[in-house]
Amino acid sequence: MADKEQDVSSSQTNNPLSRKLNKLLETRLDNDKDTLEALKALSSFFTENSLRTRRNLRSDIERRSLMINEDFLLAFQGVKEQLDAVYGDVKSMSDCCEDMTSRLKAAKEQTHDLINQTTKLQTESQKLQMKGQVADVFLAKFQLTQNEIKSLRGSRDGALHKDFFHSLERVKEIHNDCKVLLRTNHQTAG
Repeated sequence: MADKEQDVSSSQTNNPLSRKLNKLLETRLDNDKDTLEALKALSSFFTENSLRTRRNLRSDIERRSLMINEDFLLAFQGVKEQLDAVYGDVKSMSDCCEDMTSRLKAAKEQTHDLINQTTKLQTESQKLQMKGQVADVFLAKFQLTQNEIKSLRGSRDGALHKDFFHSLERVKEIHNDCKVLLRTNHQTAG
C-alpha cells in the first residue's frame, strides 16, 4: 500500500496540471498587490461565473483594454493638438523674430552708411566754412567796400567826399599788399 501511495504522489508531481494547481494553491495573495488589484478590476465587470462568461472572459478583457486605450488616445489627441498649436505659435514667433532681426540688421547697415555720409558732409561743410572765412578775410584785405568806392568816385557836383583821402590810403595799402603777394609765389591772387 505504501507503494501505491508513492506511485500516486509521484504521478501527481509529474502531471503538469497538478503542478500548476499546487503552485496556485501555494501562492499567497495577501502579499501580491498586483494580483489583488487585477482581481478587484476583474470583479468590477465579471459578475457572473458561468461557462459562457468564462469563455468570453478573454474577449471581454481585450475589449475593455481596447476601450481604455481608445480613451487614452482621445485624451492625448487633445494634448497633441494643443502642443501642435503651441508649436505653431512658437514657430510664428521665431519667424517674426528672425524677420525683425534681419530688418534691424538692414536698418543698422543703412544707418551706418548714413552716419558715414553725414560725417563726410559735416567735414566738407567745415572745410567750406573755413574757406569761406578765409575768402571773406582775403576780400576784406584786398578789396574796397562799397562806401570806399563811393567816396573815391565822388559826387555828381564834383565835390570830394570827406572819406576820400581815407579811401585813397586804403587803395595804397591794397596796392602794397598785392606787391607782396606777387613776390611770394601767389601771383594769381596778386
